[in-house]
Amino acid sequence: MFQIERSADRVQVGFSNLVVVFELTGDRWSHYLEQKNGGSGRLCSLEGGADESEPCSPAFQDLWFEPLGADTCEFQMMGQAGQAIFSGAIRMDAQSGKVDFEICARRKKPAARVGMTSTYRIVPETQTTSGGPNAGRDVWQIESLPVPGNEAPATPPVITAEDGRIVAGYCEQTGCAPGDSLKQIRWRYQILARPQA
Repeated sequence: MFQIERSADRVQVGFSNLVVVFELTGDRWSHYLEQKNGGSGRLCSLEGGADESEPCSPAFQDLWFEPLGADTCEFQMMGQAGQAIFSGAIRMDAQSGKVDFEICARRKKPAARVGMTSTYRIVPETQTTSGGPNAGRDVWQIESLPVPGNEAPATPPVITAEDGRIVAGYCEQTGCAPGDSLKQIRWRYQILARPQA
């Protein structure tokens, strides 16, 4: 069962042990996840600025909510930045407590440079929380998933960068770089919060 609160610039969905929040920040929707019992900090998406042609996460200016049943709902998102048009489907499963992201970046021109990653950072619950850039990483289980029918040759791993950013998608650090001939690049990942003792 979902607990949903909506306003013009904020949508909050509570289910299982998670709360997922979408907020309109500047010209795009950002999102974050946190555990209901707290203590683990937030897993926050990093969108980049409106002037970036290759944002570190997809730029989504439009957000639609679609209930799919008592235990499943989906958010559909669209937007653009630089030479890319982005679309995304974010499905939430109240039974398993999983959030499944499927993202697509479409090039407006052949071989155009586009952002091909989703980037997160763990923000501590309070400013006094101790720990380095990877603090709280053991709480969040993030897995890259294959995309059926994907044109890209390999499923990229989820990586933790040296500065503590968590990156899903295609970038030099993952060793997966789709060729310039691809018109669209798709990646998929799943987030689950591990229960805390």
